[in-house]
Amino acid sequence: MNKLMPAVIGIVAIIIVIASYWSTDVIGKNSYDDAAITMRYAINLAEGQGLVFNEGEKTDAASSFLFTIILTIAYRIGFHNLEIVSFIMNMLSTGAIAAFVFLCGIKLGVYRVIAATVALIATVHGFISGWACFGMDTVPWTALLVVWAYFTFINRRENLSALFTVLVVLMRFEGLLILPVWWISGRMNRRHLIVFALIAIYYTARFQYYGVFLPHAYCAKKIIYYYRSQPWEVIRLWKLYMIPAPIIAIAGCFMQRRLRLLMIYVGISTLSCMVGIASDWGRYTVHLFPLMLIIGFPVMRHKYIAFIICTTLIYQSYHSVEWMRRNAANLAPCQVARLEAGQWLQDNIDRSQWVISSDIGAIAYKAKDCKFIDLTGLTSRDVYEEYKEGGTADRVIADKNPAYIADTFNVINGKIVYNHQISLPGNTANIVKRWEYKPDIIIGIARIL
Repeated sequence: MNKLMPAVIGIVAIIIVIASYWSTDVIGKNSYDDAAITMRYAINLAEGQGLVFNEGEKTDAASSFLFTIILTIAYRIGFHNLEIVSFIMNMLSTGAIAAFVFLCGIKLGVYRVIAATVALIATVHGFISGWACFGMDTVPWTALLVVWAYFTFINRRENLSALFTVLVVLMRFEGLLILPVWWISGRMNRRHLIVFALIAIYYTARFQYYGVFLPHAYCAKKIIYYYRSQPWEVIRLWKLYMIPAPIIAIAGCFMQRRLRLLMIYVGISTLSCMVGIASDWGRYTVHLFPLMLIIGFPVMRHKYIAFIICTTLIYQSYHSVEWMRRNAANLAPCQVARLEAGQWLQDNIDRSQWVISSDIGAIAYKAKDCKFIDLTGLTSRDVYEEYKEGGTADRVIADKNPAYIADTFNVINGKIVYNHQISLPGNTANIVKRWEYKPDIIIGIARIL
């Protein structure tokens, strides 16, 4: 096999993804709000304030430790536009997914053209390509899992398997789910002890720093209605956009013995997605798609069956890209308004004053020196603690005496209406700055009197 072929397929995948989303205004900018939260953590860490959202408040709300560290390093060496850095990381990850899915296909005995087709489907599909353009850690996390699967089950390299096991766990909290499968996949030896020791040290350090094992953001989402489990929505999305993947994965694990442990991980992870917290646009299930395609490769050794499967996946992938393109195009104006609001705060307010917000990502990323009270409780530990006890944010607001609200407001019958039912320590004046992203919805900054 031409050694350059995987790299060529990876580059082709990146080019197709960029071309597909070029007109959506999210290429290297206007990232998804959760990505901006991680970027703010990275900036604070790079500037010596610690792994925190607000200086002095240890709240564990960054989506990914490893991704935050990568962004921190980039910021420290002078790359201050973290949206561009995140986009580059996502594109490299997209290419890696395509390359390693292709390598898995070759190792599992399918024709090159089929392996290449499936590799491109795995990355161009809206679940991967859309999130790659949103700047999240979702696609880098998926890439690490694909590489881990390759070195653990397809072309076993014990040292590399151990390395990527650690990296997967450092990337996201859910990475812990691979540990039992990885442990069973090989004989207990010194590598296992080293990996488990490193992970234990990491989580001990996190516990010492934050005082909790489960991330605050995860705990907050467990009690917020918006993030309640939505298994039927997950099933609906998969039925619409990638139904062949789980079917061929189930068949493939019976045809190829070495893929059964990988299928066990996929099953465990699928169950966690069903009963765990919900996400916008199926984000928490994205990593399952390329893994299912890898497990399904034995089914595609028969070229006629492979043709039917690939044709169906291409059809669904096209519609998934259109769906994510619409989401991206709708998101971009909102993020532009949030960034403008954040820049106004950064340029105009006293740094000692607190700001209320529930649009806590892009606004706070741009207003990097301002302090925020997060009304959703994801990045404000004290607000989450109140919600956990069945209370409201009123006490926190009264104690911190915020000066501004920077958030999303509805325009109803010509009047600006703030949606959160909270008791402010004074009267809210008219909005002092506003940015429209829809006729009836604005991002505004109001002064609290």
